[in-house]
Amino acid sequence: MNMQKLYFLKLLFCGSLFKESMSEVVRLPKHLEPKHYDLTIIPDFDSAEFSFKGHVVIQFRCLEDSNNITLHSKGLKITNSTLVNGSIGISIEDEEVVKKTEDKSIEVSSILVFKTKEVLMKGSMYNLSIEYDSDNEENRFYAGEYDNEKFYYTMIKLIPKYNELVFDKFYETPNMSTYSMAFYVSELSSKGPVQKPSANFTMWGQEKNLGDDNKMLEKAADTYEKLQQYLNVSLPIKKQDLVVADFDYFQYTWGQINFVHHEMYIGKSISPYFNERNIINMGVKLGHQWFGNLNEIENIWQKFSYDVLQDMLQKDSNVKDSSPLRNKNSDVVISPPYFPILTKKGACLVRMINKTFGEHVFKKGFQEYLNNFSLKNVQQEDLWNSLQKFVKDIDVKSVMDEWTTQAGYPLVTVRVHEKGRCMAIIQKQFLDTKENNSTQLWKIPLSYKLINITDQTFVGSNLTHIDNVTTTKIHDHLIGQNTIVIANYEILGFFRVNYDKKNWDKIIKQLHYDHEIIDVLNRAQLIDDSFSLVGPDIEEYTLPIRISSYLVKEEQPLPWETFFKHLLLFYGNIIRYNQESSFMLFLGNLTSPIYKSVNYSQLENITSSMKFDLNVNVATWACLSGNPACNQWAIETFNQWRNAIESGKPPRQIIVDSFLPIVACSAIAAADNDTLDFLLQHEDTIYVIEDAISCVQTEEQVYRILEHTKDQLLYFFQVLRQNYVGREVMRNVLRNITTDRGTLLGKYEIYQHLTFALENSKNEQEFNKTERLFLSIIDWPQITNSTYDPVFEIKSLEKYIENKKINWKTKVEIEEKVIQALQNNE
Repeated sequence: MNMQKLYFLKLLFCGSLFKESMSEVVRLPKHLEPKHYDLTIIPDFDSAEFSFKGHVVIQFRCLEDSNNITLHSKGLKITNSTLVNGSIGISIEDEEVVKKTEDKSIEVSSILVFKTKEVLMKGSMYNLSIEYDSDNEENRFYAGEYDNEKFYYTMIKLIPKYNELVFDKFYETPNMSTYSMAFYVSELSSKGPVQKPSANFTMWGQEKNLGDDNKMLEKAADTYEKLQQYLNVSLPIKKQDLVVADFDYFQYTWGQINFVHHEMYIGKSISPYFNERNIINMGVKLGHQWFGNLNEIENIWQKFSYDVLQDMLQKDSNVKDSSPLRNKNSDVVISPPYFPILTKKGACLVRMINKTFGEHVFKKGFQEYLNNFSLKNVQQEDLWNSLQKFVKDIDVKSVMDEWTTQAGYPLVTVRVHEKGRCMAIIQKQFLDTKENNSTQLWKIPLSYKLINITDQTFVGSNLTHIDNVTTTKIHDHLIGQNTIVIANYEILGFFRVNYDKKNWDKIIKQLHYDHEIIDVLNRAQLIDDSFSLVGPDIEEYTLPIRISSYLVKEEQPLPWETFFKHLLLFYGNIIRYNQESSFMLFLGNLTSPIYKSVNYSQLENITSSMKFDLNVNVATWACLSGNPACNQWAIETFNQWRNAIESGKPPRQIIVDSFLPIVACSAIAAADNDTLDFLLQHEDTIYVIEDAISCVQTEEQVYRILEHTKDQLLYFFQVLRQNYVGREVMRNVLRNITTDRGTLLGKYEIYQHLTFALENSKNEQEFNKTERLFLSIIDWPQITNSTYDPVFEIKSLEKYIENKKINWKTKVEIEEKVIQALQNNE
């Protein structure tokens, strides 16, 4: 039997992620109190489109006299319904499905209303029985919650075939406010159980992946016990299933934790790097058994959480992407597209709480919160009140409310008085656009450290709370003329930092002299902030280049990884360069020392995932910048991989997993047509072309690729632009193809490729030539013989090209600024 999956979420009394921000359209009326459910599900695994049917009996108490029963019901067809009070039947007069709200920011299920002929009496108990079929348009079955009230499932049955007396019983669930239930149907083998005081653990997967060498089950059981001890909260479930399920739904359902197959292995068959990544991933999934994304345990902070922080600072500075964690004084539900942002931002704010109020307060407050509100609906204030019991002199709610009710985050600018002893702290919302009229302000926990650059010592540190005003003055007699101020020390808060020019100059001087006196998290922060301040024109490109130049002495992965993330910004904005350009020379000089320090023959022995990622990036950028030693290593490594493929032997797996794109890229860049032909002619190696195509050196190579990949022409043209040589070849190839009236391309593909040619023109002459070609396509057969589209009218094309020219000129200006900054740094 093929693996089947059945999803359950939000059946009937539906709820929301943010309880206090529900509108009347989403939140159900409160005149009924559900007590328990008896739910039967009959899935049909043999149907072409997976379907199911079944029935549910809902027992509820009437809290107010009424003549209607209102439910949420998404993706169900109601085939029959009955209502009884004890043994007395009550007629249902009408059944109505109310359409969804027109507000696109709110996503809710359909509202199902049963109207009764007689009044349902206050204080009476009733049983509503509903028979249902699945709606083929909504092949899911939904479960959920009721506002402020509790209900629970009495029994849940899975009946594989309708006419057979075979069914699975699920234990009665605890009395709680919200249910998200899932089960998994498959022919998987099992390993376990491993018995622990908290629960029994069983792992489900293919037999070959469940051997004694796989330590995932034991590691998961031990981690679960440690989490429970840390949180001091026992979950009301005595079994945990770890299941291979290659889909994203219900990864964190109580008692069932889903893994992609390659994630559910810890052992000697994979490198220490992948072992570490799988352990971290497992820990995150287990943490969700208690409280969603609030799993920022300190021992995984530097790798996992700092990546999350950088990602969220970038996303939450965008006007379109940003969203508050909840809406203040509003009934509007926060739109689901923002959920990934909100959960990650919430994790960052949890760490800010930890660092602001201390580990002891954080731990005690969360234990209080989880114990007092276990299995209940909660409001945000419940967490603040729990923490407040252990915090003195600070109003937790007043500090944190602005972080959760306002979108975005602040930019904190530190201006040190020229005579010392004082600094001004100026805050304003940080946005990645030049236009910024925001008046939002925050109460900010500001940590800072002072370093004397004369004797290279710490002279003081402090944690202070900035009020929600534009400018705050901090008096500190330890601030001197030879003192560096490092704000947001150890990345306590969720905000960016800028400094006055003198403080920046002293920081840069310190980084080049002895960078290790500044905490590694702040070294990464300085790089991240300096690059981010360039986009909205707060600082010049010279700043991040001057700061990044110290990396020639850096050995820690985190600052390097931050630099590599931002490097693509420069790489994407330079359209006229080669390996002798100032950009490539800068990059080559920067990566050369750390490349020499890496032993690429010992990759399998690297135990740190951050260190491994660093080695991948160093090899990638060192080879792209023309490092001879790197290119020689890459070609030799590629040939070893090729020999293994041709001889039928297993290749070096770590190269296949992480380094193959760059080694193939270097091999192709050597203008080796034999290498290219090998990749094109082997079905099990053709995928390498997708990553390495950007390194082609000649038009002959491009045409070889196009001949083998005609059905993927659009995709390969897109990836061709990723390298400076590829960009030049792309223009030539595009001109050749379009001169022949685009015989290989459709009209929209022609449109897209000419757009790319416009955006990446080397000069105005090149742009004008492409513009003339673009305007001529209205007479091409692909356009004249196709369905009319106003996009291809001459006036539309002229307007489109005009806008592209504005964008192109902006890009050229950025490139000139980058090149000038690089030259100034030499």
